[in-house]
Amino acid sequence: NMPARHVYRDLSAASEDLAGGYEERGGRIILAGGEVLVDPVREEVLYPALEAIQKKYAAQAAEGLPVKVIVQTTGDLVTPQIVEDLLKRGAWMISCAGMDDFHVAWRATSACRCRTSCAPCSKTPAWSTARCPR
Repeated sequence: NMPARHVYRDLSAASEDLAGGYEERGGRIILAGGEVLVDPVREEVLYPALEAIQKKYAAQAAEGLPVKVIVQTTGDLVTPQIVEDLLKRGAWMISCAGMDDFHVAWRATSACRCRTSCAPCSKTPAWSTARCPR
């Protein structure tokens, strides 16, 4: 039931040359609800869904309008292998959105609120290879 094209018109990018008067941008899909990284859900539902989304919107991505897929998780089950698997299947972002600031994965970085690697505090979770966006 997904649309053939998953785009939006960027109201900050007016264009007299384009139909609709604004530039199109690739849309976003957020995969959330429960913990999507639990073993049976991850292997049987999440990974096939990511692959299906990439296949469905491959032509749109080739036009320069990729659909950005966000996987929302509590962060407790994230491992280096899972990060690699998600990225390989086209996840654009992994959003760790748990109820509290001190999940098991973040205990090493409780002083750092950026949650990846932060130059000011030089702390990085053991599984993270990302750099602080600030």
